[in-house]
Amino acid sequence: MDKQNVGLLCGLRVKKDLIRDSDQSDVEERIVVFNTHLYWDWRGLYVRLEQMRHAFESIIHFTHSLSTDFTPPEGSSAHYHLIMCGDFNTTPSTPLYKLLTMPDAINLFASGSLSISQFLPRQSMFNPAERSGTDKKMSTSQLGNLEKFCAKIGKEVNEVTTPEFFESFTSQRRIETINSIKRFRSFPSLNSAYGRYRNVNPEADVSCEDFEGFKDWKGEPVFTSFEGNFKGTFDYIFTIGPKRSPPLLSLSPSSSQTSTSTSSSSSSSSSPPLPGLLDGEIMEDEIFQLFRSSSFLTPVSLLRIPSVAQLSVQVALPNEMNGSDHIPIACNFALVYS
Repeated sequence: MDKQNVGLLCGLRVKKDLIRDSDQSDVEERIVVFNTHLYWDWRGLYVRLEQMRHAFESIIHFTHSLSTDFTPPEGSSAHYHLIMCGDFNTTPSTPLYKLLTMPDAINLFASGSLSISQFLPRQSMFNPAERSGTDKKMSTSQLGNLEKFCAKIGKEVNEVTTPEFFESFTSQRRIETINSIKRFRSFPSLNSAYGRYRNVNPEADVSCEDFEGFKDWKGEPVFTSFEGNFKGTFDYIFTIGPKRSPPLLSLSPSSSQTSTSTSSSSSSSSSPPLPGLLDGEIMEDEIFQLFRSSSFLTPVSLLRIPSVAQLSVQVALPNEMNGSDHIPIACNFALVYS
């Protein structure tokens, strides 16, 4: 699944003179920063799910390497903290946002609030006739992406636009999606730094009544992207959240889940133990041991999002005043000791 999206990882060490708590003189605070830009197509949620699974595994492996290759001075210990940020091409109303931020997200599959089918490909990715709206032709860029996909799998465009190909392709993605969601049981949930932005900045809702769905986004900004055809929130700054709730159901593929129209199983049977990640090098408890400590990062200030009036001076972004269609976000964190 080569989509040519990238993720950058950086390991930082907090200077001793910035730590005011004298009781922490024997602790070395380390911050792992991950920045990414996920796949853009709204119909490709299964791609972003795979990219986030790979991101978490890379972060775990990178942090584990830091702990073994850069040991703290003798008599000291290292505390690790994680900041994940970037353009996730995911709004707060999407299943992936819920999977990332809700500790009990896995159990939402049992209640029907989430389903495997929500993560699967849409047929309109392959067949223009399935596209909504009056224009059912693929754009030049969309056709180009489809041709690249066909070249990678050794098929012609007319071969992948058939219902038979879509059914086969989706069945395979279903198995991969279930396995990826299983892996999320081992990954920590995330807290969004801007998750309470509208709670502490009520005027952010002014003149935003026309933005469909934003009221369901809890405290996230109404938009971090302000294009002519789309205005919404794609960009986030995440830190480690609560540990995942124990799963209440099995997500193992069954015969009933191989159909493209079938939703996830609601079985209440217990799930099999999770295998180790990265060829068994790291088990679940070790993952949380890396990022759990007596200190944690907490947001203390956020960069304000411009108003609709400010952004509408020249219709939308980008323009001669703003070189990107995305709005910069930033957060100051404090290192707090419990």
